Formats: sequence, structure tokens, C-alpha cells
Amino acid sequence: MRTDRVRYRFPPCPAYDLEGMENWLSGMAEKGLYLRQDGFFAGIASFEPGIPKETRYRLQASRKGTGMWSENDGEPDEEQLALGEQSHWVYTAKYRDFYIFRNDDPGAVELNTDPEVQALTLNAVKKRQTWNLIGLFLWLIVYPIAVVRGGLLTTMLSLHTWLFLLTALLALWMVLDALQGVMALHRLQKQLRSTGSYSGIRRVRPAVYHGNRILEAVLTIFLICIYLQRWGNTVMERDRIPLDAYTASLPFADLSDLAGEGSSGYRETMTGLSMGFNTVAEHTDWLASRILDYNEFAAICCADGRTLDGGWYVEYWEMRNPRLAAMLAKELNRTAKLRKGYEALEAPIETGDYLTAYRSDIHLDTIILQKENVVVRAFLLQSGEDRVLTFSQWAAMLYESII
Repeated sequence: MRTDRVRYRFPPCPAYDLEGMENWLSGMAEKGLYLRQDGFFAGIASFEPGIPKETRYRLQASRKGTGMWSENDGEPDEEQLALGEQSHWVYTAKYRDFYIFRNDDPGAVELNTDPEVQALTLNAVKKRQTWNLIGLFLWLIVYPIAVVRGGLLTTMLSLHTWLFLLTALLALWMVLDALQGVMALHRLQKQLRSTGSYSGIRRVRPAVYHGNRILEAVLTIFLICIYLQRWGNTVMERDRIPLDAYTASLPFADLSDLAGEGSSGYRETMTGLSMGFNTVAEHTDWLASRILDYNEFAAICCADGRTLDGGWYVEYWEMRNPRLAAMLAKELNRTAKLRKGYEALEAPIETGDYLTAYRSDIHLDTIILQKENVVVRAFLLQSGEDRVLTFSQWAAMLYESII
């Protein structure tokens, strides 16, 4: 990338690879490219052309943060600048937790001569990086686990397993990357104290560094696009199909089935509201061959003259094998117990490989049922004056329909 006067380059190594960064900047100067004042932005270095000559660059660790909210806007204090200028070292830019100084005089003394002072200054950087690592771990690992409340399998099925794994990979990648930085600073600090120099310490290979950064950036952008698309689909309800447009057969009973033989006068209710009523969402996953999220609101006249009026909510999973199905059913029950207002109920029927019932926070009797590789969670909201079906009756009908 280039303009008429400015050249842009990606650094070949992280900032904590002091020898690598210093050699790279000096090598660029020998090619006639000099780091511009404040020449780092978003991890990209900008250079201005000049006459090639021998130039030394040195990275000096910052005792305080270098961000715009840090003391003195993250810039070096006057004392640091004055000491550098005495030896003809000119402050040029800051990069991550380091200040970059430049010297065009080959005979000038070094900027840093006391390795113990350098090690102590690096300790401040290491502490900041350690706290950043702890923050990343809490926000990217601990916090998501707390949010899903142990519902790992349901989260994977909801997001799609491939998307969940890619997201987890990126989170782990970022945490390990931060950990690598802390460990590298520790090795650098240790070598300074033992040998008085950081020359010869293990270097980060440019190809590996660039490859990691590119892959991480591509994965991040890809995931952001996917999540934005999914958010848009959810808001616009593009992932839900109206029941009157759904042509596939349902693998469980609907309200007409619950109303029984001889029922008539089917009429959808809760219509005209853009809230996903009378819709179904369907998808597949690596762990489940079919997943349905179904809700139906209707009024139906039963054969005995009573009216079944209400809403029928069913979540349905066809897992790849019975073991996964058992894990999902138990997880659904475990996460339900964490909700406010949870009340365990006696099972309305005595069948199924796994069966549990509870009253939810909105006072609805809910059943979680597993039969072989099928898992169902359902509840019936009867909003009319008649309570046509008891919990045991509709639970038995649901079970019969899925086998």
C-alpha cells in the first residue's frame, strides 16, 4: 500500500520482540524509509522516504499505559524526552506498550544502559498485559459460560455447532495470544537480568506472525458478519415460516390433533401481530438432523362443544444418537431449574426414556421428554374459558405423536 510520499508496512513481529522490531525499523531506514512521527495506527506502520543511512531505533517500555486515557495522553514524560535528547535520541512514535526513539548518529551512546532499570520497566508492561489477559479470560471464557448457565449443548444447537466452535476457537486464540505475550515479556525480563541484554532471545518468525494476524482478522470479520446476519434475520423474522406456508409434515401433534376427532371451525388467533406467532423455524446441525421451534395460536371447536383456545409451544430436536438426546434432555431440565419461579411437578405420564415436568416462571406446566434420539420440550397455554385438556392428557397425546 502506498501514496506519493507515505509507505505503509505491516510489522514483522509483535512489539515485545524488541530486537526484531528495532532491527526491522533500522533495516527500513537503510532502504530510505523512516518511521513517521506517530507512525503506528491500528498495528500498521507508516514511513516517509528519505536518503538511506545508518539509523538506530530503540524501543523503551512505558511505565504507564500508552492509551489516550492514560496519564499525559500516553506520551513520554518530559524527563524521558530530555534524557533522550541529551544523547541525540528523538522520540518518534509509540507502539503498544513501548516508546520508539530514533538516533541518526552512529557514535551516540545507547539510550538504555542499565539492564536492571529496563527489567523493572518491563515489569510494569508485564503487569498490564497480565491484567489484560485476565480481562480477556473473564469476558471471553468465564462470562459466556455464566450467561448460558451450563446450557452448552443447547447453545451449540441454537447457534449451530460450527458457529459455536469457530467462536470458541477465536476466543481461545485471543486468550492464548495474550498469554504468549505475557510469557515473552517474562523471558525478556529474565534475560535482561541474567545477561544484561535481550539480544539473541527467541524471535517470532515474520511468516508465522503475519499468518496468525491475517487468520485472526479474517476469522473475526467473518464471525462479525455472520452474527450481524443472524441478528438481522431474527429481528426481521426471516428465519421463521408462517404455519400456512409450511409444507413439511410435523413430527409431533399440533392443536388440531390435541382437539381430537370431530373438531371443527379451526381459526388462527394472535394474527396481525409481527411477533412470530403461528410460525415455525427449522434447521439442521452437526449434532441434530432436525430442529424445530414451533408455536401455534388457534381456537378449535371440539366434538363435545367446548373450544380449545390457546397457544401450543413445542421445541423439537432429532439428535444424531440417543446418547446426545439424553444429554440434551438433562441439560434442558438443569437450566430450567435455574430460572426464577421454577417448580418441579410430578411427571404427567409414565413413559419415555427420560421425562420431567415443571411449572415455569409464567405459571405454565412444561414437559421435557426424550424418546430414543428425539427430545421435546412443550407447553400448552389454554386461554379460553374452557380447560379442555389436562396436563396428563396433552402430554400423553404429545408422546404418542412422536413415537
